[in-house]
Amino acid sequence: MKKLVIAAVAALALVSVSNVFASQKAVENIQNVAPTDTTDIPVPAPADTTIAK
Repeated sequence: MKKLVIAAVAALALVSVSNVFASQKAVENIQNVAPTDTTDIPVPAPADTTIAK
C-alpha cells in the first residue's frame, strides 16, 4: 500500500511539472503569434505613363 501511495504522489508531481512547462510554452506561442512587421519597404514612385507627342 505504501508503494502505491508513493507511486501516486510521484505521478501527481510529474503531471504538475509537465503542466508548468506546457503553460510556459503556450505563453511563448501566444507572444509569437503575430509579430509586428518592422521591415521598411520603400514605396516605388509611379511609372511615367505620359505619351510624348
